[in-house]
Amino acid sequence: MQTVEQHAEISVPKAFIGPGQNNNMELYYVFIVSAIFSWAISAPLIQKGMSTADTRFKVAKALMISLGVGYFFLFFSTGRIGIIPLEQALFSFLAGLLTFPVGTGIYYFTIGKISAKNMMPFLYLKIPFVLFLSYTILGEAFVLSINVLLGMILLVAGLVIVSFSMSSRRLGKSRGSMMTTILLAVSIPLAWAFGEIAIKLGTWGIAPIRGIFYSLTFGFFTMVGLVLLYSLFKKRKWTRKDYMPGKSYLYFAGHGFFSIFIAYTLYFWAIGLGSVAFTSLMVAVWPLLAVFLGIIAERFQKIPFTGNLYMLIGGSLLCFVSEILILLA
Repeated sequence: MQTVEQHAEISVPKAFIGPGQNNNMELYYVFIVSAIFSWAISAPLIQKGMSTADTRFKVAKALMISLGVGYFFLFFSTGRIGIIPLEQALFSFLAGLLTFPVGTGIYYFTIGKISAKNMMPFLYLKIPFVLFLSYTILGEAFVLSINVLLGMILLVAGLVIVSFSMSSRRLGKSRGSMMTTILLAVSIPLAWAFGEIAIKLGTWGIAPIRGIFYSLTFGFFTMVGLVLLYSLFKKRKWTRKDYMPGKSYLYFAGHGFFSIFIAYTLYFWAIGLGSVAFTSLMVAVWPLLAVFLGIIAERFQKIPFTGNLYMLIGGSLLCFVSEILILLA
């Protein structure tokens, strides 16, 4: 098996400066831009779906429909994938488990507690998580410069402001409930960061699309198994009403198409072409876009704004500036 350093000399730069000079640079940036806009579009869709869905098995339905739609389109657009080596299969399984049932499952659950626009800035925490993990596990070079330190300080400051913008008093929730929700929001980028490291390990030495396909396959069927186990453990039977499609199913399907099929596929593919740290920083603009799209969507639907709008925008902009500073380090 190739070592981290050997593989880095072939297609992954050792420095934290991007995909390097290779024949796939144009494709790499096309994937990045497409993933950014697809994720930004998908955030209001899942928000609307979670707000209109029945309370029973809401997160499970959202996950199974979104992952199912993503898996369906990926399966019929890739053709015959074939068998991959066991080691890559195990890492792909881990990537699928951490990214979808764990990370995305908590993402859906948290959106049900607070709106997507309020939660998006917390996804910027994936930046320090990925920088640390890519340096310690993958051996990607990283220099702790003044820019990075200043960026981390701005990131913390931005998240503090966002937290105050959606305080328990403003959202009508207890302080304990808000703290739990914030901790869940923090756990999402952590799970996704580990998933990105796993998909990088799962695509070494093979075509990235093969590892991506296996990660989504494992993620989808693991989710189905977890839902069945949860139903048996809690002794909660699915009734005919639970299977009946509703308007929320369309939003879940739309989220599956844009977020799972397009964004995750292209993003994981970009990770296979370049540095994990640089790729993660490149797509970090999408939470800010999702914040503004969420605000616009609520204005069109005439939904009363909860929290402090200016603090939310200001904190989100600080998080985005922190990402720019780290990117320019």
